[in-house]
Amino acid sequence: MKHFARASFYTEWTIERGEDDAFDVLIKYSFLPGHPGVLSGPPEHCFPPEPSEVEILNVWHNGQPFDITDDEQEKIELWIIENPPEPDYPEDY
Repeated sequence: MKHFARASFYTEWTIERGEDDAFDVLIKYSFLPGHPGVLSGPPEHCFPPEPSEVEILNVWHNGQPFDITDDEQEKIELWIIENPPEPDYPEDY
């Protein structure tokens, strides 16, 4: 089984609260990509699938820490899992 390292990333997000309140925030999060698993072949080479994992580390609005609700956090984490960060491939020379 290949293990991936957990890496940190940043994304921008707009949190809407009510009809008139919107906050543009910067989110720092860690991401561990999931793996589909291997379910066929010799048993010693098989392992179950593993889901992606996201952990929101910090949220800032205008350079200050910003609290988000559990619902907002769940929505952001789901979006990150559905839109994972791009791998940082080396430049071709």
